[in-house]
This record gives sequence, C-alpha cells and structure tokens, in this order.
Amino acid sequence: MKSISKRVLVFMLSLILAFTMVPTDAFASEFSYSRIVEPVYDYARNFAEGLAAVKKDGKWGYIDTTGKTVLDFKYDMAYSFSEDRALVGMIGTVDMGYGEYPVLSWGLIDKDGRHFPLLDEDGLQFSSYYIEEYFPISQSNQFLYNGVLIMDNEGWSIPFGPNGKEIMTDTNYSPLYPPTEGIIPAYVPASDFIGYIDQKTGEQLFKDKFFMDVRPFNQGKAFVCFYDWEIDEYYWKIIDTKGNFLTDKTYSNFYVKNVYSEYRIFNDNKLASVQDPNGKWGAIDINGKTVLPFTYENLRVFTEGVASFSRDGKYGFIDINGKEVIAPQFDDVSAFTNGIAVARIGNNAFCIDKYGKKIPGTEKLPIDSYFVESGVNDDGSTRYTVYSPGQYVVFKENNKYGFGEIKFTPSLPTAEEMDSWALEEVILAIENNLVPTNLQNMYRVDTTRIDFAALVVRAIEEVLGKDIDEIVKEETGKTLYELVSKYPFKDTNNSNVIAAQALGIINGKGEGEFAPHDTITRQDAAALLMRTSKFLGQESVSKGKEFNDNKDIAAYAKEAVEYVSGLGIMNGKADNMFAPTDSYNREQAYMTIYRLFNVLVNN
Repeated sequence: MKSISKRVLVFMLSLILAFTMVPTDAFASEFSYSRIVEPVYDYARNFAEGLAAVKKDGKWGYIDTTGKTVLDFKYDMAYSFSEDRALVGMIGTVDMGYGEYPVLSWGLIDKDGRHFPLLDEDGLQFSSYYIEEYFPISQSNQFLYNGVLIMDNEGWSIPFGPNGKEIMTDTNYSPLYPPTEGIIPAYVPASDFIGYIDQKTGEQLFKDKFFMDVRPFNQGKAFVCFYDWEIDEYYWKIIDTKGNFLTDKTYSNFYVKNVYSEYRIFNDNKLASVQDPNGKWGAIDINGKTVLPFTYENLRVFTEGVASFSRDGKYGFIDINGKEVIAPQFDDVSAFTNGIAVARIGNNAFCIDKYGKKIPGTEKLPIDSYFVESGVNDDGSTRYTVYSPGQYVVFKENNKYGFGEIKFTPSLPTAEEMDSWALEEVILAIENNLVPTNLQNMYRVDTTRIDFAALVVRAIEEVLGKDIDEIVKEETGKTLYELVSKYPFKDTNNSNVIAAQALGIINGKGEGEFAPHDTITRQDAAALLMRTSKFLGQESVSKGKEFNDNKDIAAYAKEAVEYVSGLGIMNGKADNMFAPTDSYNREQAYMTIYRLFNVLVNN
C-alpha cells in the first residue's frame, strides 16, 4: 500500500475579519483568528490560488501566505490569479500625433512570472488609456474563466485566451459573460444579435429568437430577457441548450451565485430563487416547477442547505424544504460559507452559526468588513453590497494592509438532521476530517458527482497525509493548477474534479462534459470507492457478497460491487438486494467514505 499517515484533525473556516478573535463556547470546538502577514503594503487583494497581489512603493507584486515575495514588485496594476494566470498592466505612452498619453499595456502572467502580452487580432499590444482616477484600486472582477478573459475596449468587450491572444472566430462577437458549459453569452454588432455563441465553433445559436439580454448557462438552462411593449416591462424566461423554453412562466428577477466564476442560478438541490411578476419571491427546480411558493419578500440563493429570506423587513433562513431554521431577526445577512454567515443589526455586524447563534467576539466587527455601502434604496435607506465569508482576511492598520486567517470547527450534526442509523458513522467521518465543512448539511439529499469528487480528494489527503496539490504533482508530474488550465471539461473547472480525474478515479461523460451536478447511483459509488481504494494501494479483498439482484448490476460496476462488499464498505439493502440504480445520498456517501478510510488506515 501507499505510505499512510493520518493527518491531525483540523477544521478550517475563514471569514473576512480584521480583528483578534476570542475562543467560542461549547457549540464550536475551535474558533480563532491569527495574523499571518503583517500590514506593510499600500494595498492588497485577497489570496487566490495561493498568491495575493499586493502593492508596495508604487508597484505591484505577489506574495504567498507566509508573506514571501513570489513575483517581484514591477507591475503598475495587478489582479488576482485565476486558472493559473493573472492580469497585469505596465504603464507606457502612446503618441497620438498631438502629444503623448499614458497607457496601461496589458498581459497575463503565470506563477513563474512568464509574461503573455495581450495581443489583438492584428498581433498588436492591447492597451488602455491610463487616467488614474479611472482605475481605482478595488477587489476587481478581472478574471480568467473557462479559458476566456474579457477585456473592455471603450464599451466593446474583447475575449482573450490564456496565451494572451485575442480569441478569433468567424463570428466577430463581443462576450457579455465568460463561457459556461461551452456557450458564451454575447453581442454581435454586425447583426445586432444578442444571444449565444458556441465556444468551440463560434456559431451563433438560436438565431430565430430576439433577446433583450441573456445570462450564462447553468446545468443546461439559462435565463433570457424579453420586453413587453404593451406594458413597458422587461421579463425573463428559461431556455435550454436546444433553444426550447422550459415553461411559459415569466419572472421579474432572480438571484445568482458566483457571478465572477461558475455562474450559478440553480444551486443547492437544484433550486433557483426567482421573483414572479407580482414582486414575490419563491423557488423553482431545474425543470421550472415551483418548489417553494411565491410568498417571500426576498429569497436569496441556497448555499449549504439554506437561503436567507425576509419577512416584514427582517432576514432569517429557510432550508430547501421551506422550513424556517433561523427566525427573521436581522437587518441583513450574507450567505452561509463553511458553516458561518454574517448578520447585521443596525450598524453592528457579527457572525452566526447554522443555528443562528452569535459567535462571541465577532460583534466588534466593523460593519464595512462585510456590508459595504453601495448607494441608496428607493425608501432612502442605505444599500449595501454583502460579502460572504472567505478564507483569508485583508485588514488595514495605520493605512497599511496585511493578512489574517481564521480557523473554525463547527458543531457536529444532530440526530434530527439525518436518519438514526447513519448518525454514528457520519459523525466519525466528520471527526476524522473526511467531510468538507461546506458539505456538512442536507444529509438526506442525493450525492452529486462534484460532491463525491470532494469526498474522494479529502479521503486521499487524509490517508496519505499530504495536500492534493503535492499528490497530483507526484502522480502526474504537473501541478493541479496546470491541469485545471488544460480545461478537460467544458462544464466545470473545479479543482477537486480535475484532481480526481487526473488520478484516474472519476471520468467525464463524453463530449467534454463532466455533468458535475448529476447525482450518482449506488453502483456508481461502488466504482468510485473501488478506484479510490486501489489508488491508495488496497488491492486484495475478501470475496464479495452474492446479491439477489446481481444480474441488474451494470457490467462496469460488477467488480466494484464485489470489491466494496468484500471489504464491508457497502452492504446490501433489504432482502439481500444491492439496488444498483438506487440513488446514493450524502449520509450514505459519508458513511462509506469513513468505512473505506477505516480499512485503509488499519491495514
């Protein structure tokens, strides 16, 4: 077997905080804040892919989480890394014939500092006129996603690839958003077309339809906008990848998660939070069916099994079944991230856990750490941009910027959250750090392919006692970020998925699709568990059980079912049936991951 060393049990959750924390009471076993980089920088962007862009003495460079300079301070503008690239700019001048003017010449860099200048279709350097007040330093949304960087050129957007070259197709389009699932929302000036472009072929899609606006595809569905001339109002409908409308229903608005990465409208349990023409909010599923009635003043996206809602101007949280889990009592809230959300009452902001309990010490948090003023509402009240928890802290002290980090161990699940027969082993899985904090919820829902990839990666890390980056590099000779930037799948660039695929544990479904949000069956789980076990060196097994429905097990899974049943990782259901095509929910996934881990660390 491969070398095994179980890692120390540590759960981590970080929030955007800039103050020293105190230990919490019994509901959380660990909650602490530490400064990891002292405040010596003129400005700082948060960490992404292990590096942070920081400004010092008028120039930008990049540091790691220890504060070590990784890329020298030589850039006049720099943005965060995404897909192993970061956008940087260098100030130069251009002669307009009546004087020289400053410009920012743009390029992409990798983590070795190699520079890829942004070149337009004629091979000329892409630059922007540089007027300092037009380039305020902020946590920008400049990023590369699915191999496309979108740059604004005086109202015209130009797509560039990771090599810095403008992406050219027969259709001269201006992208509105980065591509998702191989499709780019775009505007084509030559035909006044607003719609979609096939990322691979450049072909215009659904040319028979006239949209006023379009949004990226998510799980095969997208929201498209129309205008009703009779009532002078815009409305949204849902379209699929073949150009068919999902239903005749129309919506006034909807919420989005991950606007600047994987654009998600359908989130936990494939629910979308949408507003009907009467101004009320509810939730629909991926087929357009109403799941939660349109009775809410506001209903935001579902994350970690819950969504914030408002009643009489106060916010609380409901679960995916519409059950009120935290009563409305806050003036505003963020979404939950790794077991914690941020709440605001008046000008005081603090953190709460999944039961709505205030985390001691966090009430001293300055409000603008989470709620940034962004205008005025129709009723005259202050409008805030709400920031959800993130891993690292950018804090300011004496007009200089530094970084902090928070570690948090959430409380264990209760018996009410899952079936009684699953509780003991699920808790053991959590206690052995096998279940990422963001997956410690919705224990009865079906397991998705992307969730199982996260479980597999965590198990491999815990068994081998190494980070997945190190493991992938040892096995493939390439870094995980290098593999992500190869874009093996058009519908996800999730690092857990790419790592599991690189290690030979999980595959795509053909035609460049991984289908990350599809659910897995029991025989799928058996195959994935067997591959994980064999990767970790567990070759020999006892003879598996003979199930009464062996004939129903797919050919690809027969060996796997015998393997996992022989190890006692997966057992049959009632009447000695394996039920290969039955769904496989989270509590079952956590139990079997724990059993696999237990076999591996005790052999």
